[in-house]
Amino acid sequence: MAWGHAFKTGKQIPSFKNVDVFNLVNRILGLKYNSKVDDTGQLADNILTKR
Repeated sequence: MAWGHAFKTGKQIPSFKNVDVFNLVNRILGLKYNSKVDDTGQLADNILTKR
């Protein structure tokens, strides 16, 4: 469960891989990274509001 201005309201998602959390947290905090990660960014795109 998550709530706040960064998240879409009423969104339910299936389970996801823990590598997807890295991109999600970075997007919420507005952090940039230059490393290659195994995440596609789809989790963040699916549940975060556009800023």
